[in-house]
Amino acid sequence: MQLTHAFISVVDTRGIDELARFLVEQVKVEILAPSHTAAFLRARNVPVTETATLFAHHDRTDPALRTIAGQAVQIVVVNLPPPFRRAPADLGFDLILDGIDRVGPTVAMAAILRYRDTCVIMDPADYPTVVSEYQYKGDFDEPFCRKQARHALSTLALYEGPLMRELSMYDDEGIRQDLPEIVLGDYHRLSKLRSGSNKQQEAWLFRSAHPVDGTLPTTMNFSPSGKVTASRARDVCLATELLAEMPHPTAVVIARQRPVAVASAQDIELALATVLRQLAPGLSEPVVAINVPASAQLLARLENVPMQVFVAPSFDPDAIDRLAEREGIALLATGGTLASDLADLSITIVPGAAILEQRDARSKDEVAAGDAGGHVPTHEQKRLLAFAWTIAKFTRSDAVVLAREERGVTFTVGVGDAAVSRRHAIEKAIWEAGEASAAAVLASDGPIVLADDFQRIAQAGIAAVAHPGGPEDGRTFQVGGQPPVAILATNLSHIRY
Repeated sequence: MQLTHAFISVVDTRGIDELARFLVEQVKVEILAPSHTAAFLRARNVPVTETATLFAHHDRTDPALRTIAGQAVQIVVVNLPPPFRRAPADLGFDLILDGIDRVGPTVAMAAILRYRDTCVIMDPADYPTVVSEYQYKGDFDEPFCRKQARHALSTLALYEGPLMRELSMYDDEGIRQDLPEIVLGDYHRLSKLRSGSNKQQEAWLFRSAHPVDGTLPTTMNFSPSGKVTASRARDVCLATELLAEMPHPTAVVIARQRPVAVASAQDIELALATVLRQLAPGLSEPVVAINVPASAQLLARLENVPMQVFVAPSFDPDAIDRLAEREGIALLATGGTLASDLADLSITIVPGAAILEQRDARSKDEVAAGDAGGHVPTHEQKRLLAFAWTIAKFTRSDAVVLAREERGVTFTVGVGDAAVSRRHAIEKAIWEAGEASAAAVLASDGPIVLADDFQRIAQAGIAAVAHPGGPEDGRTFQVGGQPPVAILATNLSHIRY
């Protein structure tokens, strides 16, 4: 293509003076720019023509926008403000509209539509590639311009998607609602996931325009040989959400959306050693995660542990070297811990529709503020119940979790999940705990309503129960000379399917 003019309008000025100088001196084009960009370039001795009137009359009436300020333009360099982040307060429909970039998206879309004749550049990270392309070919050919146009489309979507989502929160009277009408416009494809057992199914990871630390899309994979499957990616998400609500150093093992073992202690090595001792033989490639940085000494414990993914906020460089060469393991650094009170939406896509739920953000004091039944739990039992209650929240319903403490480590001893009834969940957890159920505490994500279920709990020697509350809470359940089972009603359910 014949290159005569470039239009530059940027918010992010990183590297733009070097690119502009290259375009003037090497490509021999005239640069057009609005006042703010023109002033920036002029201060750095880059020749530029300021476009006092951005669009001439015939520009505005030309749907293809072939010219800017009356000049044919073959290179368009624009970038946009950062993606809109959901505000903690109600900004108002009009204020959000006032903050929208009007020029950048319009010019970028016009250049995208004319990619055969126009090269559009929106990401400062692409500037070196643009320079190399011209130095190698002396032009911008159609395949290169098409690639740039596709990249620009993704950039536009990430800018406009969150805006459309936020604006759709307002009804016809301008009153902000609890849920938006548009939700998926601010997600873009990040990477392909490894095929699982079903080879006929492919899977991809998409990232929100406003990712947060502690979630899967912000992870860094230090082991290229370890590719994450879709099922393990879901396990990673469950692990990071569960760990976010743990106030102490905690290790967790997740397999098939099930918390297999969880342990908390002041020493993360004790917590990790505890969950590893609980792994059943033959457990298929679980996710192991902790909520503190991983040291080389810590990872030494994992050299012979069968797992597919290990997750931590960060890794000591020596720790990476210890496991990075092990075939089939992905080391994922989340960059931080997910905020436990993060307000967000859970989205499930089904054929032809999407199901939205508000994230189950929990109060940290549900157990402490609960109502006791006939026998009051001790302070120590309440602390253990809070631990078990948190894990029950992240276990598929009907869910029952048994926990106890030994030598300064609080840990699960039995998990009954995805049961067809509350009684089945209780029996599963007690069976898994075995003799460890004696003096343990029990948390149930839903109400325990039958006296027979409480009697079974008493027979297993369980000391205290936390559940949303039910008709039997005021009764006394005990076996032989054992103390009565202490019952605490949280008055709130955490059902998870």
